[in-house]
Amino acid sequence: MPPKKGPQRKKIQGPGNKAGVKAKDGYDKTAALRGPMRSLEEPDVEVKPDIMDPLQAFKTFYKENNLIEEIEWKNFLDHCIKPMPMSFRLVESYHLCPSHIDTVPGIPSRAQTLLQFMKKKLVETLCKITVNASTNVSLSPLTWYPNELGWFLNIPRADADKYLGLKKFTEFINSQPTQCLETWSMVPSVLLDVQPQHCVLDMCAAPGFIASQIAQRMHRDPQQAANGVLILNDLYKAKDGLHLHWTQGIKAVSCNYDAKTFPDLYLTDKKSFSDRLQYDHVICDVKCSMDGIMRKNTGLQDNWKPKSALYLHSDQKAIMKRALELVKVKGYVLYSTTSMNPIENEAVVMAILEECAGSVVLADCRPRLQGFKFRPGLTTWKVMSEEGLILESFEQAGVGFQGTFPTSVFPPPIKEAMAYHMERCIRVLPHDNNTAGFFCAVFVKTTELSWIQAKVKEEKLKEEEKLKEEKKLKDEKQNEEAKAKETAEPENQTDKPVSKTAPKKLLCQISCDQIEWITETTDQSLRTTVKTVTKTFPRPPPMLDPNYVAPKPPQLLASFRDPLAFLEKYDEQWLTIKEFFKINDTWDPTCLKFSGENELYHSTKTIKTLVQYNKNNFIKNFGKQFGVKFFYELPYVPFEVKSPCPVMMTNEALGLLYPFIGRQLVNIDRDDLLRLAYYETVKITSLSTQAQTDIAATDQGCILFIYKPKNIHSVPLCNIALCGVHNEELCMYSPLQREERALFLLAGMDREDYERRLTEEKLAKIMAKDAAMDTS
Repeated sequence: MPPKKGPQRKKIQGPGNKAGVKAKDGYDKTAALRGPMRSLEEPDVEVKPDIMDPLQAFKTFYKENNLIEEIEWKNFLDHCIKPMPMSFRLVESYHLCPSHIDTVPGIPSRAQTLLQFMKKKLVETLCKITVNASTNVSLSPLTWYPNELGWFLNIPRADADKYLGLKKFTEFINSQPTQCLETWSMVPSVLLDVQPQHCVLDMCAAPGFIASQIAQRMHRDPQQAANGVLILNDLYKAKDGLHLHWTQGIKAVSCNYDAKTFPDLYLTDKKSFSDRLQYDHVICDVKCSMDGIMRKNTGLQDNWKPKSALYLHSDQKAIMKRALELVKVKGYVLYSTTSMNPIENEAVVMAILEECAGSVVLADCRPRLQGFKFRPGLTTWKVMSEEGLILESFEQAGVGFQGTFPTSVFPPPIKEAMAYHMERCIRVLPHDNNTAGFFCAVFVKTTELSWIQAKVKEEKLKEEEKLKEEKKLKDEKQNEEAKAKETAEPENQTDKPVSKTAPKKLLCQISCDQIEWITETTDQSLRTTVKTVTKTFPRPPPMLDPNYVAPKPPQLLASFRDPLAFLEKYDEQWLTIKEFFKINDTWDPTCLKFSGENELYHSTKTIKTLVQYNKNNFIKNFGKQFGVKFFYELPYVPFEVKSPCPVMMTNEALGLLYPFIGRQLVNIDRDDLLRLAYYETVKITSLSTQAQTDIAATDQGCILFIYKPKNIHSVPLCNIALCGVHNEELCMYSPLQREERALFLLAGMDREDYERRLTEEKLAKIMAKDAAMDTS
C-alpha cells in the first residue's frame, strides 16, 4: 500500500522573472524579491505560506543601488515609516504690520516680534515635556532658514494636538500667521535668490508650499510693488484653492496648463519670439513616485512599485526642457522631487545636461544650507524593471522595456557623469535630518539653447523679408498715387465731405468771408453822403485736429465690467474712493480692475501688460481674480453708517497705500488696540484723546487705525495697521479681517490675561466707590 501523502506545498514565486534570472556569478538577483524558499525535501507537514513583505521590492532596489552604508540601513528603514515630525514657518506679513510706516528706526517686523514671544514663552516650557513616555519635546529653529523664521518640533502634529502640556503651543500655531509645512518644502525656496522685481514661474504649483515662500519674498517690500510677477501653474483647476490662501499678493496670478507645453506669453503686440516673457526663475517641483514621503503618504508602504518612476521619467524630462526654454540667460531653474529614486532625479538631470550641450550647468547652492545634512547626487545606479529584474544597462533589458522607456533611465558612462558635477545636487534621506527624503538641483542657463537660437534666427530672417516686401508695396503705392495726382482734376476742398467712419474734431478757425467798406463824405453845406463797398472772399476748407483721440464710451456698472479691463485714471468710482481717502495723485490707479461685484483688485504693471497682449490665454486658462483685493463693498456692521463712500479698504491695500493716504487715518495707543481687539464695538468716547480727535476729522465709513511704537521699549514693538468702520458714536475693527488673538500676543498677553485685567479694574472701581460711600 503506498504511503499516505501529506499536503503538497506550492512553490512560492516572487515578483521577479518566473525562470529565476541569475547573474553570471551564479547569484540569483531576484531571490531577495521572492523571500525565503523552503527545500522540497522538508518533512510532510502542513506549513502556512510565508507573508510577503510589502516593502521587499523597495528594499531590494535601494540595496542594489548602495544608497547607504549597511550600518545605516535599519535607521533608514525606521525613518521611512515612522510618523513625520512637525515643522512650520512664521510668515512675514507686510499688510498688518507695514515696515515702511514712519516710526522708530530699527523696529522689528510682526514675525520677528512673535519670534521673540515664542522664544521667551514657549521654547523653554516645551523642553520640559515628555510624550509617549520616552520622547523629550524639542522646539528648535532651522539654522539654515533665513531670519530664524523656520522651526522644527521633534514630534508629529497629532501628538502636539492631543497633549495638554502642548496646548499653549498649538494655540499659538493656530492663531498666528504660521504655515505648517514639511522641511523639504522649505529647502527649495532657500536655494533661489528671488527679488521683488523678478518674474517667476512655478510650473507645478499645487499644493503651493514652495510658491507661498517665493510669494512672500516678492512681496516683502511694499515700495517695490510696481513690477514683477509670480505665475502659479497647475494642470488641474481644482487645485487652485490649495495655494491661493498663502500666495495672495499683487504679483500673483494662477493658470492651468500642462507644464510640458506651457505657452509663450508676450510683452508686445508683435508677439514675436524675441518679445516673449522670459523668467528670472522657474520652479519645477514635478510629479513623482513620492517614496521619499511614504512616512506621510502611508499608502506607499504597502504599494511601492518600480514602474512608477520609469513611467514618470519622460514627463519630468519634458517639463525640465520646457522650463529651460522659458528661463532667460543667466536665469535659474529649480528641479525638485520627493523621491529617492535616481531614475527621477539624477537620470533626469544628466539627460537634460546632455541635451543642452553646454548651454546649462548645475549651480552650486550648497553653501545656502549650512547646518543641514545632505548627500551628493549619484553618478551610477541600477534600474528595476516592472517585473522586478535588476538591470545594469539598456542592452540587458528586454524588447518590451526598450520599446517603452528611453535609454536616459540608465546612467551615462562614468567619465561623462563625472563631468556634470553631480556633487552639486542635494540628495536628502529621511534619517539624515528626521525629515522626508527628497532631491533638489538648481540649473543656471549660461547661453541660449541651440534650438532656440535657430528659431530666433529663422524668425529674424522672416521679419526682414516681411519688411522688404512691405517697403516694396509702399513704394509702389506711392508711385501710383503720384501718377494719379498728376492726371486728376483739382477738387474743390470745400465740397469734400468729412468721413463719418470715426469721430473727428475740427480745429477752431477764425476767418472772414466778407469785408464791407463804408465811406462817409460831408460837403461844405454839411450834407453827408454814405458810400458802401462790399467784397466777398471764399471760405477756407475745414481743418481736422491730427492729435484728437476719440473718447472711450462710458464703462458699464461695476457688476457688468470686463474682469480683464483695468481702470482709467479718471474712472468715476475710483475718483470717489480717491477723494474719500485723499489718496495722493502720485499713486497710479491704472493697475486696478473690477472682479466680481464691486470688488477692486490691484496687480502690477507686468501683469497688466501680459493681460493686454495675451487676452485669449487669460480668458481660457488664467484665473480672473489675480492680484489682491484692495476695496470691497461696506459689509454689514451692528450699527448704522451714513458714509459718502460705502467701501472698505483691505489690510493688504492699507499696507501698500499708507504713504499716499491723507485722510481717514486714526492714531491709536496700546490700550486702544486691546480695546478694539477685545470688544466687537467700541464707544469712540472710550478711546484715547488723540484717537477721538483724529476720528472727529474723518467721514463716517471706513477708518484706518494706525499703531506706532513710541520708543524701543514699547509693547507691541512693531507697526500695526487695522481697517475698521465708524459712525458718530461707535467704531469697530474690520468684521471680515479680525485677528484678535494675534493682536493680544503682539501686545505681550493672552486674551484671558486681558479679561482678568478688566475684571480687576472693575472690582477696584467698585471697592473705591464703596470706600467713598463709607467715608461719606
